[in-house]
Formats: sequence, C-alpha cells, structure tokens
Amino acid sequence: MSGVQMWANNSSDEEQEEFECLDCGCTTSEADFESVDDELNQQLPRCPDCQSSHRISRATCDCGEPATHEVDSGFVCDDCHDHYVSGFIRD
Repeated sequence: MSGVQMWANNSSDEEQEEFECLDCGCTTSEADFESVDDELNQQLPRCPDCQSSHRISRATCDCGEPATHEVDSGFVCDDCHDHYVSGFIRD
C-alpha cells in the first residue's frame, strides 16, 4: 500500500497524499473529508462513504439491533431511525 503524491488544487504549493480505499478501491485524500465530520485514517484508508459504512457495520443500536444509520446521538437501527427522523418532521 503506497501513497501517491499529487499537487493540491489550491494556490499553495502543499502536497497532498492520495490513498486507495481498502473497501471500494477508489482514490481518496484529506480533501475528501473536508465536508464531512470525519478524518482520513492513513493506516487503514477508506473513502468517507466506506469509512462511515465500516463504522456503522460494527455498531449496535441502543435497542440491541444492528445499527444501520449514524446520527448526532450515536448509532441507530432502521426502526429507531424512523422514530428519530419523525421527531424532526413538523406538520
């Protein structure tokens, strides 16, 4: 697993290292994480989508079911996510 150096697309001359996602094989870098609340793990690199899916797949909802979503309060299953979302829907 070797990183590939590339020039960032901004006006500075900083180099940005790219990594191959362990799960989907796409190319990812720190720039991909600027718009999400997460950070690139350079030892086990995954793109933001795969990293989120990996984290959710290892979590359990408070009700004991396997987690399928990550929300501000933690991990929730589909049923609990429906209740969580319905709390935000206003008539």
